[in-house]
Amino acid sequence: MPHDPDFAFFVEMRPKLMGYVRRRYPGFPRMDVEDAVQEAFMRHLAYRHDHAVTNPAAHLYMLASWVAANIHRQRKAENCVIGGPDGDDLIERIPGDPPPPPVDPAELAVFLIFDWLETHRPQDIELLELRVQGLSHEEIAARLGLTPTAERKRSSRLTQELRRHFSELGIDDCLKALTDGGNST
Repeated sequence: MPHDPDFAFFVEMRPKLMGYVRRRYPGFPRMDVEDAVQEAFMRHLAYRHDHAVTNPAAHLYMLASWVAANIHRQRKAENCVIGGPDGDDLIERIPGDPPPPPVDPAELAVFLIFDWLETHRPQDIELLELRVQGLSHEEIAARLGLTPTAERKRSSRLTQELRRHFSELGIDDCLKALTDGGNST
């Protein structure tokens, strides 16, 4: 059986996209989450057929967000009781797809960090949370009961792993957008 890079990419991205949709729409039934992810991938393949996609992971996250918003809107409409021809006319005027939300690189970076963090130890997560809050290496070391040198090494290792992960996804600018203006001490 030949190796299909699209299938391998989908297998890799599927759990990440499902986590993303679940966080964006808490309480979504699992079937709706799976439908949103599969539809996003199908739209990605169709779009890619005619267009160049420089950041396929970012494109998939954006599409998953749109599809999930559309499913959410449809579920709300199904739960509304609007009777008669006026109600039918109103339902017909509801747009099929929501307008595309702007893709905020920092917001996308946060979602991708959460996906990445799911594979790491709780101590790593705590360290990164404190860094994102703007605490210095010394403050973090004191809170975690580490020496400042050990904290710097761990922080550096985690940052390098994140940069490598974002580079592999082709979204290096997301990490830069997240860390710009942060406390670098």
